[in-house]
Amino acid sequence: MTTRGGGHRYGAVLIVTFSMTTFALAAPDTPAARGAELIVAGVALAAAMLTSGARPGVRRAAGIAIAVALVLAAIAAIAGAHPGMLAFSATAVVNAVTIGVILGGLVRLVQESGVGVQTVFGALAIYLLVGLTFGFLIGACATAFDGNYFAQGTDGVQSQRVYFSFTTLTTTGFGDLTARTAPGRALAVLEMLIGQLYLVTVISMIVGNLRRAAR
Repeated sequence: MTTRGGGHRYGAVLIVTFSMTTFALAAPDTPAARGAELIVAGVALAAAMLTSGARPGVRRAAGIAIAVALVLAAIAAIAGAHPGMLAFSATAVVNAVTIGVILGGLVRLVQESGVGVQTVFGALAIYLLVGLTFGFLIGACATAFDGNYFAQGTDGVQSQRVYFSFTTLTTTGFGDLTARTAPGRALAVLEMLIGQLYLVTVISMIVGNLRRAAR
């Protein structure tokens, strides 16, 4: 069943999100890269709102959230905050809003059409966005506070932080990077819990219903 807006074509959103993930893992640690990441995050949000057929209220809420983030970033900049922290925080906020928009669209899609391939695409996009959101939160924390974020004696560059985020989300835990402080470890545990609960509940339920719908 085709709906309003972009017709719930979450494959396109997944492609944009996967591209953003690849770029964040490979990009150099430069201001230009930080700006590009924020722009692509905005593109992903726009694509999510279009394909989800976001209602006016959702669009207003997303706009308000981004406006608040920009105001807070401006205040932090005036107070002398590190420019990298501002970019990382703003990107994390945009990614988090995108998760909310996709989630709302998926609920409507399942109610209208049941579980299909587009539902799987949307759920996978959310999973990638969770990893990215935590990666940029880690970047904001690493640049905002004194002291090394990682126990290995470094804050790392942003590509390393995103890499650490995804190894934490998937509970792979290679051990080459580990959080040094109690808040950093708490953030890592929260991400691990979200990642595992999401896989064993949301993804497994969607795949199970997709198999039944295909019979």
